[in-house]
Amino acid sequence: IVLNPNYAAAYYDRGVLKNYLGEFEGAAEDYSKSIKFGAGIYSRFALALILRRCHLDPTPAGLDSAMDGINDGWKKSVGLFLIGVTGEKDFLNQAAIGDAKTSLKHQCEAFYYAGMVHLLKNESEQASELFRKCVETNVSSFSEFTFARAELARLSSPSKN
Repeated sequence: IVLNPNYAAAYYDRGVLKNYLGEFEGAAEDYSKSIKFGAGIYSRFALALILRRCHLDPTPAGLDSAMDGINDGWKKSVGLFLIGVTGEKDFLNQAAIGDAKTSLKHQCEAFYYAGMVHLLKNESEQASELFRKCVETNVSSFSEFTFARAELARLSSPSKN
């Protein structure tokens, strides 16, 4: 960021770290900057969830309008789920489609995002179950895997929520 203050990926990565650490306001700022500098749709997913988590309007994430420009495929499936167009059952079924490697990655993400939707509705038991399923995929290279582990830790220690 010091070398290139317009580098979207650096803000996204720092947002991921802050999100993992539970520094949600700082993560929201970084995700917003990553969007401003042209980051991909995952910045919008993360920002929308954090804004909702902080009881703020998720509109600045621009997720609804961004869906118009996304080609059909997995990213669009995630976005449509997060904006409430696709139901959880259909979303989880979509994640299971494809070859074994692809479906496992999609399931990792789907379990995390579905878990977050439940968490935001204060449905801790359902959220925990989905976060556990995410972690059980062992797709440890995905931020969703790491976030699911962090959410499970926060849920087991309510004072950190």
